[in-house]
Formats: sequence, structure tokens, C-alpha cells
Amino acid sequence: MPNAFAMPTQSSSAAATRSPAATSQSAGQPHGYGNEQYNALLPPTNSGPVRGLSLPRTFTNASQESRQLGGHQPHQDPLAEDPMRSFADEENNVFAQVLRTQEMNDPFAQASLQQTQTPCPHSQQCPSSVPAVSLQRLIPHPVRNDHVDRQTITTCVGHLRSSGTGPLQDAAAEQLYEVASNSPGYAASIADQGAIGPLLNALQYSENPETQRASAGIIRAGVRAGHPHADCFPGPRESLSEHSPSLGALTNLARGNPANCNLIVQAGGMQVLLDSCSSQISVAYQQLAAEFIEVLATNSEASCKSLFDHGGLRSLLVWLQSHQAPVRLATLRGVQQLCLSHGMKVKSTFIAMGGMQILIQIPAQDVYEQTALLDLLIVLVERKAYAAEQLCHFSGLAKLASMLSSNSEHASGLAATAIRLVISHKECRAAMKDAMVYHIPERLNAMLRSKSPQLQRPAALLALRLASRQENRHNLQQILGPALQSLSSDASTDHETRQAATEASAAIRSSASLKLSFSHFFKSKS
Repeated sequence: MPNAFAMPTQSSSAAATRSPAATSQSAGQPHGYGNEQYNALLPPTNSGPVRGLSLPRTFTNASQESRQLGGHQPHQDPLAEDPMRSFADEENNVFAQVLRTQEMNDPFAQASLQQTQTPCPHSQQCPSSVPAVSLQRLIPHPVRNDHVDRQTITTCVGHLRSSGTGPLQDAAAEQLYEVASNSPGYAASIADQGAIGPLLNALQYSENPETQRASAGIIRAGVRAGHPHADCFPGPRESLSEHSPSLGALTNLARGNPANCNLIVQAGGMQVLLDSCSSQISVAYQQLAAEFIEVLATNSEASCKSLFDHGGLRSLLVWLQSHQAPVRLATLRGVQQLCLSHGMKVKSTFIAMGGMQILIQIPAQDVYEQTALLDLLIVLVERKAYAAEQLCHFSGLAKLASMLSSNSEHASGLAATAIRLVISHKECRAAMKDAMVYHIPERLNAMLRSKSPQLQRPAALLALRLASRQENRHNLQQILGPALQSLSSDASTDHETRQAATEASAAIRSSASLKLSFSHFFKSKS
């Protein structure tokens, strides 16, 4: 079968003698970019006009001298006769040029090429057997600088504006994703050149995620196919952005840039996102969408209002019930940012739609998922008594008690804080009796005896809150008394922890001694 990505061997001089009409036709005229227009967007070099790519002067001159002399000479660079020199002699094909531009600016592909310690099963001329220092001469890409990045942005935005949605648009979207990911400062420049509208259009009318992922893989596979030993190179890099390049690019444009977030919302981005989510079934796409919502909610209150107005909470509740932990993790963070940014209205609606029951049912076996779940629960119950009541109603206190023994100290501390906030509401005072049933004091004893401030401080504060219920004090004295007394006299702990331990120890001992004096009084009377 002929290789669709094989590099043509026609010389650059022969390609230069073509007529303008033929050049324009072979350059993909339907996309609106001829070869001259494309070369005008590439950075200039001192080696003269080169079709498709601009190579460093030393690389091009060394290759030409080697061909003229008919082979390597003792005084010449042995790397000049490079099997990848066909990059400089390729035909005027715009799509092939985009493939090479993608590979040149792909830091993951360059990093994989530099890992050359494994011997190549082929001849010694394969670049995989060349030391990593020399590989920089073999990769035909210009030095990455501000001019190159800005020209890349201009080129990709131009391809996004061209008609249709296909591999070329996906390639341009993924390239913008890479540029914005590696250089966040270029996010404003990408938006200023009008990329948000075409990206939303690609998100709305693009093909399914699996097709987008396949087309994105072509970008790297096309470059490797031109190499005689292509199997020496690693396979295409799989990333979340490949499932939807346009959504990945929009996420990076919005991250840390409130102005771009507002532009996306004003352009109807939230409605487009929710519409696309209703038809997407890919788990990776759901994770990308949840991350996008988290970024928007973090940087723009207008996006929170837009999401709320378009019924986005319903989609988030569905994603929270996903069987995939990455989807739940991204959604938990997104809901937390919505609650922090939009306040009581989002909290009330989330709880009314059954959100607390869904949260309690999340398995949260991963440490990161436990932390995200506890952060969200703390935000919900801190000033919302109804949320605390719902948590107790669905046996959430037992779930929080089990998290006190988490493998993560941070998660255990958050669990103690969440329990303290729940039982602080007067509507949930009865839950303090349940706290004794769920063996919370025994778990607090282990936390107090640890040497970690992340465990000692929340444990001491929770013990102080439990001691406010008189019926608990006698049992707390037996379980927590020695640990609290030792912690209160430990000079190595911080002031807040020692103060909480001192107050809790005093409250527990006063109640216990009072109970003991009463029993002694009744015994003496008898």
C-alpha cells in the first residue's frame, strides 16, 4: 500500500520552476492559503527561499555541499548527510507543511527524539543512535522565539477561519492549545487575532471526539512516516486535548485570563459547550468540559451566571455520577468554584436537585478525589445549615468519620474540619451523639498523637467542639485526655493548636471531675 505521508524526493530547484497556477493548486487553494502566503508567515532565514520550511543556514548549506561533493569528506560534518533532508525538498503541499509546523513546535515530540540512549535495531545512520547533543542538528526547526510563536499563531488562526471543519482545523486548534499551554502569555494575543469565534464554531460543528483524536494523531504520524526508520520513534502522544482540540485550546485561552473568559461567555461559549455535551458520550470529553467550566468559574463571575441560566448544574450532577474518577474529580472542582463565585443561589439549587445525596455516594477512593470532595462539602456546610442537615440525613457523618483515617494527612484534616462545621449548627446538635458511635474520638486520638500540624490542629478543634456536649465529656476524658494534656504542654506545636488542646482538656477534665465528685457525695450519704 502506498504511504500517504511519504515525503516526495523532487528537488527544491525543480519545485521552484513551477508555474504560479500549479503552485496555488497544489497548495490547497480551497483553504485560501497558497504557498507564497504560507511562506510569508514563516520566519525569514539567511539560507534563501526554501519550500515549505525555513531551515537553519548551517544545516542547509552542509546538506548542499555534501550532495555536490558526492558524499562525506573527512573535514565535513558527518551529520550533514541526513536521511531527513527531504524536509527541505518537499512539494508545495499546505497540509504537509502544517504537519511539519506542528512537529517543529511540539515539545513532547522533540523530547522523545532526544531520548537516544536505547540502541537502534537498524543501521548506525539512524538518528536514534546519534547522541542527544547532535540530535539538535538533525531536527530541522528554527530556534523557538517570540517571532516564531507569533507567526505560528497567525498561521493557525488563518486555518481556523478557513471553510469547513476537518483535520486541518483540528491541527490548527491543537497547535494553539500547545502554544497557549507552553506560553500562557500568548493567550491574549491569540484572542486578539480573533481565534475564539472560530474555536467555538469548531466546537459546535466538529465531528465526534474519536474522529478528532484520529485526525490529531495524523499530525505527528505524518512526519514520522517520511523517515526511513520511522518505527524507531515513539508512537503518537495521546493527551486529553486530542479528544477535542478546540475545547482544549479554549480552556488554555481562558486559564488565568478573565478578559478571555468574558469574551468566551459573550460569544455564547457556555451555550455551545452545554449543547455539545448533550451529544458527546466520550469520557475524555466530559473531563475536558468539566475542566473548562472550572477554569471559567475561577476567572469570571459572568460565566457562573451564564452556566446557571442555561441549566448547566444538571449536566454537572450527571457527571458527578460518572463511573470514571477523572470525570468526577474535574466536576467536583468545577462545582466548588461555582459555589465560591456565585454564592448561596448555586448552593441552594445544587442541594435542591439532590446534590448532597450524590456527593455522599461518591466512592472517593483516590486521595485527590477525597480532597476535592471534602473541599466542596466544607464550602456547602460552612454557612448552610440545610446542607449540614442533608449530610446527616444521608449518613454523611459516617463517611466523614471514615476519612479521618485517610492515607493523606491533608484529607484527614479536612474531614475533621468538615465534621466540626456540621456539628456546629444547632440543627445538627444531635449528630454529636452519633459522632461517639462512629468511633470519632478513637480516630482523633491517633491524630493528636501524630507529629503533623495538619492532623493535630483540626483534631484539637474538633475535640473542643465535641466537649461542648456534656454527655460526651466523660468518654472523651478517657480517650482523649492524655493526648490533649500532652499536646497542650508541647512547646514544639504552634500557639493555635496548643490553645485549642488546652481549652478542650480543661473542658473535659472539669466535667469529669464534677461527675466524680457527685458520685463520691452519693456514696458518702449512703
